[in-house]
Amino acid sequence: MRSARRLVPLAVVGLLGIPLAACGSASGGAGSGSTASVAPHTGPAAVTASDLDGRSYVSTTVTGHDLVHGTTIGLSFSDGRMVAGAGCNTMSGPFGVGDGSLRWTGDVATTMMGCEPDRAAQDSWLSDLLTKGVAATGTADALTLTSGSLTIELAREAPADAASLLGTAWTVTGTSDGTTASTVPDGMRTPAVAIAADGAVTIDTGCNTGRSKAVASGSTLTFAPPAVTRKACPSDAASAVETAILKTLDGAVEVSGEGSSVVLTGRDHGLTLTRKS
Repeated sequence: MRSARRLVPLAVVGLLGIPLAACGSASGGAGSGSTASVAPHTGPAAVTASDLDGRSYVSTTVTGHDLVHGTTIGLSFSDGRMVAGAGCNTMSGPFGVGDGSLRWTGDVATTMMGCEPDRAAQDSWLSDLLTKGVAATGTADALTLTSGSLTIELAREAPADAASLLGTAWTVTGTSDGTTASTVPDGMRTPAVAIAADGAVTIDTGCNTGRSKAVASGSTLTFAPPAVTRKACPSDAASAVETAILKTLDGAVEVSGEGSSVVLTGRDHGLTLTRKS
């Protein structure tokens, strides 16, 4: 699913209709003209959505805006979804790149951790920025976002290590069905996923409980079909959350993000998880 970006060098094949003698040096003899060489273009180029797929970036410098001390901007891209963070909550939604502008293209789900006021404001600032869209250019290892006087330079990070999720427990804070991202509604039992060091998985959908098995390889977790109880959910919203959890935790999922928040992206559904303290 990953595709390497190709930067096409500029080359001079010839200048039709212009005699070569016109390009000769002052010290050259008759007929000893030379053609000027043009260096290949290796600078940033406009990126596409396929260029970004499967990649993660973290900010190295930000000009035109003061980040909260000790925070960075992180962006991850996988299967048409962009995960963004700016020091507190994690936001996830479908994205696109049109006319060189990177933006979210649908509903955005966010974790609901309590933030200090300055970090909450920074989350809102980044969300607004990615909703309006920013010009995006890049090279093989870097991404640059610009909007007016704002410039954000980001460096590419290594892919997430799915094995780091072994031996951890998570709360499900958001779901996606491939087109719509939703926050887990208030009032239902908190859904959760725990992955033991040996890969044994315990699932609480908010309605039912179950078990599975996970195998980690690179940035991918592969789940065995889950076995769950079959109680009726108390509401349509709770049933939708359960469906997203069970469909995501069945087969291969791509892991993006790190630390206290990660996103699991499956074939048709996805989950946003917040690590339990």
